[in-house]
Amino acid sequence: MKGLESAASGAEFITLEVRQSNERAIALYRKRGFVKVGVRKDFYEKPTESADLMTKILKD
Repeated sequence: MKGLESAASGAEFITLEVRQSNERAIALYRKRGFVKVGVRKDFYEKPTESADLMTKILKD
């Protein structure tokens, strides 16, 4: 995620989806400033699993 802010030049925020069972990725995203803002129920298939929506604000 190095250079995330420069990759999103001009953006005010970045939002991503992550499997709820992917604890390592969630921990990494939190460390990088993302916060959980919602859930997409049954977003993934094989296996069916919901996704957490996480957002990082880039500009105040």
